[in-house]
Amino acid sequence: MKITDKLVQRLMIKWWVRLGLEDWRIQWQWNTQDEIEAEQYNASAYTTRWADERAAQIHISSERKWEYPGTANLDDDLERVILHELTHVYFMPQDQPLHTANDMVKNYLPKDVWKHHWDLLVASREGYVQSFVELLLRQDRGKK
Repeated sequence: MKITDKLVQRLMIKWWVRLGLEDWRIQWQWNTQDEIEAEQYNASAYTTRWADERAAQIHISSERKWEYPGTANLDDDLERVILHELTHVYFMPQDQPLHTANDMVKNYLPKDVWKHHWDLLVASREGYVQSFVELLLRQDRGKK
């Protein structure tokens, strides 16, 4: 199946409802890979979130750099990317203390020390988000 805006919208609505994010205003847009990597190093998508407004903007690479090894087709890959980014919105309340702590310490530590610890936190967060995504997809597809 060809990747279309309509397919993206269908997948966005599917997971927006399943994750219980109906009280969030969530939009998405295509971006070039260069635009994505200017915001998030080594990423194929990212999400900008505003908790106080319960709004989010999901940016997806138009260059399809989000293909996962071993998946059946581009639709599966796209669904993973969308669900991954929506999961960040879902976990936002739990992530907020990390961002607050980061803001408190980053100006008081040498940049290399701060960056090393922040990278470890981000890697850990990305790991639990992706694990959650895989569990949801298995459940959605009736796999045990």
